[in-house]
Amino acid sequence: MTRGVTLPPDSQRIPPVSEETHLRDYIRIIRKRRWSILSVMVSTVFGTALYVLMQPPIYESTVSLLIEPTGPNVMSKAVEEVYAPIDVNFDYYKTQYELLKSYEIMRETVKQLKLHTHPEYGPRHTDSQDPEPPSETERLLVNAFRGHVKVSPVMNSRIVRVTVESIDPKLAADAANTIAAAYIARTLEMKSGAAQAATKWITARMEELRQKVEVSERNLNEFASQHGLVNVDERRRLTTQKLGDISGQLVKAETKRAEAEARFKQIASVLDNPRQLESSTEVLNSGLIQALRNQEIQASQKVAELGDKYGPKHPALIKADSELKEIQKRIQMEIKKIYSAVKGEYDVAVAGEQVIRKAFDEQKTDVLASGQYEVQYSILEREALSNRQLYEMFLKRLKETSIATDIKTSNIYVADPAIVSLDPVSPHKTKAVFLATFLGLLGGLGFGFFLDYMDSSLKSPEDIAQYLPGVPHLGFLPAFDYAERRTNPGNVDLATHEMPQSVFAENVRAIRTSIFLAAADRPPASILVTSASESEGKSSFSVNLSIAIAQLGLPTVLIDGDLRKPRIHKVFDLEATKGLSHYLVGETMLEKIILPTKVPNLSIVPCGAMPPNPAELLQSDHMVNLLQHFVTEGIHVVMDSSPVMAVTDPVIVGNRVDGVILVVWAGHTSRYAARQAIRLLSEGKNRLLGTVLQRLDRRQMSVDYKSYYYPYSRSKYYRREADTKSAGEA
Repeated sequence: MTRGVTLPPDSQRIPPVSEETHLRDYIRIIRKRRWSILSVMVSTVFGTALYVLMQPPIYESTVSLLIEPTGPNVMSKAVEEVYAPIDVNFDYYKTQYELLKSYEIMRETVKQLKLHTHPEYGPRHTDSQDPEPPSETERLLVNAFRGHVKVSPVMNSRIVRVTVESIDPKLAADAANTIAAAYIARTLEMKSGAAQAATKWITARMEELRQKVEVSERNLNEFASQHGLVNVDERRRLTTQKLGDISGQLVKAETKRAEAEARFKQIASVLDNPRQLESSTEVLNSGLIQALRNQEIQASQKVAELGDKYGPKHPALIKADSELKEIQKRIQMEIKKIYSAVKGEYDVAVAGEQVIRKAFDEQKTDVLASGQYEVQYSILEREALSNRQLYEMFLKRLKETSIATDIKTSNIYVADPAIVSLDPVSPHKTKAVFLATFLGLLGGLGFGFFLDYMDSSLKSPEDIAQYLPGVPHLGFLPAFDYAERRTNPGNVDLATHEMPQSVFAENVRAIRTSIFLAAADRPPASILVTSASESEGKSSFSVNLSIAIAQLGLPTVLIDGDLRKPRIHKVFDLEATKGLSHYLVGETMLEKIILPTKVPNLSIVPCGAMPPNPAELLQSDHMVNLLQHFVTEGIHVVMDSSPVMAVTDPVIVGNRVDGVILVVWAGHTSRYAARQAIRLLSEGKNRLLGTVLQRLDRRQMSVDYKSYYYPYSRSKYYRREADTKSAGEA
């Protein structure tokens, strides 16, 4: 007998399930979790509505302030600089915005409005045993009021809006106007305070400066009297002018001497090196030397020509060479004359420079000697003048500051005072309810999808195909709803017999067909039904499957192989004094434990007494003989067994039957438990025919599977017999 997992024919396979998520999958989750979603949404809306209804109405009032860079021009520019030295930039306006919400302005507003007596800001803990100190109480009150104040500058303008919110509309308007007044008063106070501080400081410095002026002028007069310095400025001017003239002459003499020296050195270099004759300006400017130089060139050419024709001792060559030397000698003599002339000019320039320098040194010595006291006088004079100028500047600034202190002008104006508002700005009841509905719906959807994500149970045929790949799915049994129970009263365990035209019975027959087609050459004659855990509907399915096989006219026996929690005999309402356990221990004959039922062609073998060692009994040869006997007699066997993960009974018996069916409770059996059960059966080398999804809520199925399995589930096709019976009884 071949063991392993066998797939059903293509015609009976479930449509393949794609792992991609489609919109209908989300719709299925929403329908399944609709009550959770509605609960979250209704709770959110109800809580929000209750909160909004409990909130008092909030009113807002706004005062608009115009902040100019400077105040009105009622003073001179100098006085204005003392009074309001403002550097207008972005930081200035940011500073003003922060000043509007400063603690001092808020405290002054709270004090003027007496907010401690207002119900909105009154003491909250009147029965407190340890009252807070006044300073702390004031700080808490000011901070609470500041939280209701909002400063909003208007873009691209010098307007700033101060908004105050309160449950009292009149208080909101009064508070906004009071903040504006306190802010204007505060800015004036700050400017006036700065001017007063400047006046106090300048007054203190004036006496010190006056004393310095007196001392410096007295020292100047005493020094002039002691040294007889009268008309010092004129004397100093003439002496300085003479020294300047001599200094100019000295500069000219030095320049002339430098030029003569340069010419002299150039001629001297030509005398030592005749080849540089052409580099000398003096030599080049001499017409005689230029003529002699041309004669020298002609003579040199003549010597060269005669040298080519005659020998060195030829008279003509000797004569030409003598003429060349004579010309060169004359050139040297002429250069020496030029040298002597340039040297004479250089000597004259040096002598003239020395004379003028001597006169400059004498005049300089005279100036230094005569101006020693004048320099000291000038120092004393400058000190006295500086002290007097500083004293006069402070005196002028003191007068300006005194004027600025007396003038009260502001650069801040109330552009639009706050008025009492009649319409509250919050709470927005309708908006809050709509927003709560939207957020509640989103939260409910998120909660529903989270629950579905955390739910690892197998809920639909799609889950079977996705999470149990390679395992055939034989079909599913729908859960009986209230309407079906009213229409078809009866025992669900015997629904295939008592309600043969119901959807449930039709699904059982579809599963029966899938089982027989799983091996068309040799359909399984013995089937073991088990589940991963208890209470998953395996016994109910075993009963209905055996009834469906018996309805084919095939002799069928249902064996209650769950020796730990038997219930087959209770389904058929039979007395089971003897059963399978008695036969396996050899206490009775097989014929005595086979009990007929009210279902044609169906008999049962009850469990009997629950033995202490069920696993050993099921593994005995008696169990093998029992199954072989039924197969030999042509009787189909359906055996109800214990859960796979609880005990080893189904793994033991699974080797002795033609196939095993795993029952899965839709929405309860986790995919991990189903995988573990399949793994245990596979390790026991059992032939798994497939899975059956029990108690399936059709609302959890996708549209594809509903159309595949329930083409007529809502029609009258499956109710004709029941309707006919009802009509006959009527």
